[in-house]
Amino acid sequence: MRISIRTPTALIASIIWSFLYVYHKPRSVVALTMTAIAIFMCHPSAAFGQTTPQPNLILMMADDLGWVDVSVNTTNLNNASHYYETPSLEIMAAQGISFNNAYSAGPRCSPSRAAVLSGQYAPRSGNRVYGQRTKEEDVSLPLIGPVQGPGLPGSEKVNKLPESTITIADTLRNAGYSTAHFGKYHVGENTGPSAPHHRGFDLNIGGGSGGSTKSYHATFDEGFWQFGERVGPQLDAYAQPYTPEESQILTGSDVLAGKPKHITDAITDAVIDFIDNHKNKPLFLHIGQYAPHMPVSTTHARPDLLDKYNEKFDDMPDEEILLALNHLNPAYAALVDGFDQSIGMIMDYLNTTDDPRNPGHKLATNTLLVFYSDNGGLEQSTSDPTSNAPLRGQKGELYEGGIRTPMIAWSPGLIADAGTVSNTPVIGIDFYTTFSQLANATLPDNYPLDGQSLVPILLNADASLDRDAIFWHFPGYQLSEGRNHRPRSVIRSGDYKLLYNYEDKTIELYDLSSDLGETTNLFASKPHIVAQLRAQLMTWLFDVGADMPTVRGTGRPVTLPGLTEADLDGDQDLDDSDFTIFSNFFLTDFPGPSSYESYLKGDLDRDGLSTHADLLLFKGAFIDLYGSTAFANLVSAVAHPGDANLDGLIDISDLSILGANYELTDRLWTDADFTLDGIVDVADLSIIGANWSTGSTLSINLTPATNRKPIIPEPSSGILLAILALSLTTQRSHRTL
Repeated sequence: MRISIRTPTALIASIIWSFLYVYHKPRSVVALTMTAIAIFMCHPSAAFGQTTPQPNLILMMADDLGWVDVSVNTTNLNNASHYYETPSLEIMAAQGISFNNAYSAGPRCSPSRAAVLSGQYAPRSGNRVYGQRTKEEDVSLPLIGPVQGPGLPGSEKVNKLPESTITIADTLRNAGYSTAHFGKYHVGENTGPSAPHHRGFDLNIGGGSGGSTKSYHATFDEGFWQFGERVGPQLDAYAQPYTPEESQILTGSDVLAGKPKHITDAITDAVIDFIDNHKNKPLFLHIGQYAPHMPVSTTHARPDLLDKYNEKFDDMPDEEILLALNHLNPAYAALVDGFDQSIGMIMDYLNTTDDPRNPGHKLATNTLLVFYSDNGGLEQSTSDPTSNAPLRGQKGELYEGGIRTPMIAWSPGLIADAGTVSNTPVIGIDFYTTFSQLANATLPDNYPLDGQSLVPILLNADASLDRDAIFWHFPGYQLSEGRNHRPRSVIRSGDYKLLYNYEDKTIELYDLSSDLGETTNLFASKPHIVAQLRAQLMTWLFDVGADMPTVRGTGRPVTLPGLTEADLDGDQDLDDSDFTIFSNFFLTDFPGPSSYESYLKGDLDRDGLSTHADLLLFKGAFIDLYGSTAFANLVSAVAHPGDANLDGLIDISDLSILGANYELTDRLWTDADFTLDGIVDVADLSIIGANWSTGSTLSINLTPATNRKPIIPEPSSGILLAILALSLTTQRSHRTL
């Protein structure tokens, strides 16, 4: 007897399972017991039917499709387009769950797709795909951003996931799934270690590094039909011209027969062919359509659909044209319609094809199909393709127009209540944990996942998720095609959204419940909310190890949200108490990745070490506020004369530092310039000699950190000083010659 997902027992059990899945490491005997009960009650075979095998999982992404670029009202708070037509998505929404607070994890194609595949925010080590395009050589910009994060393979022109990434395809393949990628990939090459078939996919049809296709229509070149160099050659097997039968299915006539195949339809053909040949196993399909990527031209559209929307525009009354706003580009409308037809054909195939793993049912019953867009629409380009109104911003920006996307989940058998709407904020990193739970897959060890499983929402559209906020981090620039996106980090918590701008350290705060267009900055009127969100954002940036831009003029990292640069005691003031803290932990190795705690002990460049580089950062921040004389007075007041490494002792290590810097200019106290006259010379050597091993009481007690590197034992001070003095005097005489 099958247990329906709609039964109360299965519903409650599945919710418990969802919670335990996210927190899948039991911490007590009680937790172990609850886990055992949950596994018994809530294994997918129970929650979704005792005899039901692992579900098929299909994620289909549109390219640059904006939040309001569909004719569905349920995904966009009743802001559907009056010109674009997406009837298949309307059916999908009526039979599934719509998400009207869905977000991409990045403002552009590559970072969004990298987050979906990695399950991680962009700054994590398994991702680090930011997608910035303005490079360091633009000297007019005040900041320099990391192009792709340190140590990534390949050139800056190719967005690649690091080799350490464990993709959702890896995890599902390990769970017994047959995995395939179709169409746009954009986070690796078509061949080599970054290609899809090396990132967990059994099959790659068309995926490569290209962000757009050279031609939306197949061309006959070198003796065969193909889609060109930007698309993986595997898709060329589906590049033959339309047959009369295909034309009838798509248009109801022979208008397309013999004409070159459109890439959207070729990808659809490849998807259906793969399902048909592999339906004896559970399937994970990652589909990236190239439509309706900008810029848009009439040559990109399928000719029958272009004719349809040209005629529609000609027949539109003036009042409908006004309602359509800037949704009046026939070529863009045709590309959106073609995408909609593609998803409709896949749904039709699933609804009409028997499932060999689930006898007596169609494939659709045990398949979850998710529609999603990789980022918001692009408003300003050569063709003015669309409008994101009422949202502010566009693709490449972190305002709502750049990151809020349409999203629908559809499954006749796996979703509790058809035609429902979820208001809960969700984001692209959530697919990893969602699909893993549905597949009963084991999550990878020692690989942090940032997303939450959406299974509770599939069971109850009113369910919320166990997180306080979602985040974005974009440390570079995106200034092309009318965009003005500069380095910033963003947090949304509840209805409030805070944007921190690294160039000028300004903050924007918006209440999305009443100001979806982000028109009224509440920074000045909501100080407590600002303080709370700044602290959350800063903590998150430390937690994920976010790469930061540097200030072009100084070479120093930018100031983090909620921090005064080098303010180690948190009193919003930079003074001698901060330098005392810095001195106490100078030359300390902090275990593990840099954290907020290690920053507050002096690791200002966040590399896990407190070194001279951090001292230079402290010096720069202090001099910016008070001048170089004040810094000299600060150091001399805190550190004992002769103590170059600030470890509280005057010994051989200080002498070694002096020797390495002797007669060099532009030196620091920590280079043994104790007289602070800019040069290391005999006067500084005399200071070491005068204080050698005296054990004098320092003006501020500098207790060495417990994990500081061992101090070299002192030799006989008199002999050592005599030898060093003779050596330095001889060295100086040679230099004079």
